[in-house]
Amino acid sequence: MMTIETSECCCVNAEASEHRKRKEEQEAARKELERRRALELEAEKLRKENERAARQQAETVRLRLQKEKEDHEAAEAAALATANEEKKRAEKQTTQRLEAKAETASVRRYGSDVALPVEVSDEEKQFHRDARRFARLLVSEIKLFNEQEGREGKSAPRSLLKAAGLYRSVTGDVDKRVKPEVARRYGYLHQ
Repeated sequence: MMTIETSECCCVNAEASEHRKRKEEQEAARKELERRRALELEAEKLRKENERAARQQAETVRLRLQKEKEDHEAAEAAALATANEEKKRAEKQTTQRLEAKAETASVRRYGSDVALPVEVSDEEKQFHRDARRFARLLVSEIKLFNEQEGREGKSAPRSLLKAAGLYRSVTGDVDKRVKPEVARRYGYLHQ
């Protein structure tokens, strides 16, 4: 009987041993499954953190680029405004210089501070200035349109007669345009 019991014992031990082995394998498989799940969860967590970090970095870069663009636009606007102000200032200075030059030229040539060859009252000064200006205009026209006759008049008597006719025509214009009182006081055509 002992043999049967021994063999039964061996069978029971073998079954127990096999059962323990299966339990150990199941336990190992369960632990491996848990380890894999933990690794997958850790990997998913890392992936989400990486995505969040990438989004934050992309947002930071976008904000920095937007700020740089705004700063660049502001700098361009400031430079343009400065350039426009400088241009306006230069135009204003040029206008002021030209006005001053024109005023100086006008005052120097036709202005009220030009000395008249005769003493006149303040009321008559403008008439004398106008007569002087008109006489200068006529002389300039004669020089411009009759240059050749002027050169010939010095050598040919016939040209002198032609020049005398021109002179009478010009003096007639002066008599028509200038007040007789002014013309009697001073002959601006001869100045």
